[in-house]
Amino acid sequence: MKEKAAAEAVSKEARVAEARDAKALEDANADRNNLNKAVEDLKVEVQNRVTILEEVTARTTETEAQAREAAEARDSLTTSLNQLREDCDWMRDHGIRHIVETVLDAPDKATTVNEHKERARETGFKVGYN
Repeated sequence: MKEKAAAEAVSKEARVAEARDAKALEDANADRNNLNKAVEDLKVEVQNRVTILEEVTARTTETEAQAREAAEARDSLTTSLNQLREDCDWMRDHGIRHIVETVLDAPDKATTVNEHKERARETGFKVGYN
């Protein structure tokens, strides 16, 4: 009897332990499922962030390219402006006199200019006599 009672007690303890282990296994499976779901959610979130990062990187690259183009255009315009200023200064300081001298010294214009000078002198003499 004692052996039977001891065997039943051991058997009962084994069933209780088995039930506890089954409950622990179910809890572990539930925890594993929750962790798997959390891992999947995190993978989706990481993928979304990677996509966002790729979009931001692409926009940044495009913006940098536009900034370089704008800087090149600005440099080109600055160079053109400086050249125009130098041309304007040269024209003011040397160009007009050079153009007038070129016109006055041109062979086909020399006779016309001399005729105008002569007529002006003659007109001046006539006015002076009158």
